[in-house]
Amino acid sequence: MLTANFIHLPFKQTSKNASCYFSWGLAQLVEQRVLIPQVGGSSPLPLAKFLIIYTIMITTDVEAWNKYPFHRQWFNKLWLSQRFNYVCGPSAVPVPTAGEYIVRPIYNLHGMGAGAQIQYLTEADVDLVPPGYFWCERFHGEQLTIELFWQSGRWNVMSVFQGQHANSTELFRFQRWLKVRRTVDLPKDIDELWDCGSINIETVGGRIVEVHLRGSPDPVEYEEFIPVWSDDDLNSIEHLESTHRFISSPDPVLGTTVSRLGFYVK
Repeated sequence: MLTANFIHLPFKQTSKNASCYFSWGLAQLVEQRVLIPQVGGSSPLPLAKFLIIYTIMITTDVEAWNKYPFHRQWFNKLWLSQRFNYVCGPSAVPVPTAGEYIVRPIYNLHGMGAGAQIQYLTEADVDLVPPGYFWCERFHGEQLTIELFWQSGRWNVMSVFQGQHANSTELFRFQRWLKVRRTVDLPKDIDELWDCGSINIETVGGRIVEVHLRGSPDPVEYEEFIPVWSDDDLNSIEHLESTHRFISSPDPVLGTTVSRLGFYVK
């Protein structure tokens, strides 16, 4: 039996105030119901006909890149940092003061935090940041991944998860994601993405560090999910088998020998 995600959209969605309703799951197919009023009817609802269209739900940044060419600047993490007035710069540009910075690829459609690391940089370390990378001031505080959907002319929060790193050096390696309740302050900048319908943002210490023009591919319908890595000590996680359910979700971490095997969910 197919479990689909349902999207209800008015047929003529011409402004960002159009109403959208999203009911989420993990299926790859979306059933999109488009309301088509009959010509000449005094009230469109009683005389409405419905067109059922099956489309593929976007689950990767590559799919989003191809679907939204007019929003591609949001994939540029240096542009994003400049948009929010962070202290940042590309390779070869010196940092303003010595300290710890996060260094990342300007573009990373592979996901999984590929290439990201914390580096101590001084004004003289212009050659330590590789071409194609940029540096940005380091933020401290909790890291959140936030699912948003557009409805009634504004972004609405579907879920918020707090991530816990396994260590301070491997930024891709999360130990646990836990659903939490948070008040989310969203900048008006992201309202221009209303036509994506749903987006995922990641924040550190309340600062937006990632914007994805698609929902999270992680199992956000659960209250907790724990990544399982290919180099994990199995003895340290076997106790989860009695309290959680394992979901296979293999994904390599580019530039490392590590892969994510899946999640224990609850």
